[in-house]
Amino acid sequence: MANNIGKITQIIGAVLDIKFTEGNLPEINDAIRIPLRGDQAGKELTVEVSQHLGDDTVRCIAMGSTDGLVRGMDAVAAGGPISVPVGENTLGRMFNVLGDPIDEIDPPTGVEKWPIHRPAPAFEEQATSQEMLETGIRGEAKEVVSESNSAQAMKSGELKVYATPSMIALMEQAAYKSVAAELEDGKGTVGTLMNVSHISATPLGMEVTAKSELVEIDRKRLVFKVEAFDERGRIGEGTHERFMIDNEKFQEKANNK
Repeated sequence: MANNIGKITQIIGAVLDIKFTEGNLPEINDAIRIPLRGDQAGKELTVEVSQHLGDDTVRCIAMGSTDGLVRGMDAVAAGGPISVPVGENTLGRMFNVLGDPIDEIDPPTGVEKWPIHRPAPAFEEQATSQEMLETGIRGEAKEVVSESNSAQAMKSGELKVYATPSMIALMEQAAYKSVAAELEDGKGTVGTLMNVSHISATPLGMEVTAKSELVEIDRKRLVFKVEAFDERGRIGEGTHERFMIDNEKFQEKANNK
């Protein structure tokens, strides 16, 4: 329905009526874009079809202010519903109802756009198993301090003591392993944030134990409390975040970067 242009016939607050030529009536839930004038020139207002009134006229709900609109203005049918970006690149982002970012960051790239009005998934497309992921899941990982994981070897310092990068990696290992068995085949997690303090040094030959506890689940975002101990006590503490992913899709995306 390219270049299907109607005319505004009535405006009452956020509700407006638009008349199209015979046989070119947009569908219910379709988007219509209205090019603005005056000091808003170059911008457009998106409205959504909510009702067919007859006589080739649709009643619409505006997705923004209707100030400045007048009868007779052009209204261009989009040919489908409002569509918004989806996918892993949208995680942690903020968008308005039109899919435009409102977090002062550039729009995500390489993402699909899905209409906000879609049929429910077919039964065969729905998962038949349930991920039993709950807060309180604990993990543990251990290693002995050696020259290979010392600050000197990791190039994070000059001394032969347990390196901070090694401690962080052990904490991440504890968190990763704690939930791996709880996920469906083909699913995994990746680390996205580590905020820890290394509060005590550990010499060569001493065993270090990292412990994790899942304390928050926000959709695909997992937050862990992490700690590390040597044979004398606590040496590190903090929080760690991971995101649940589809392993194959994530690897493919990384390979194509």
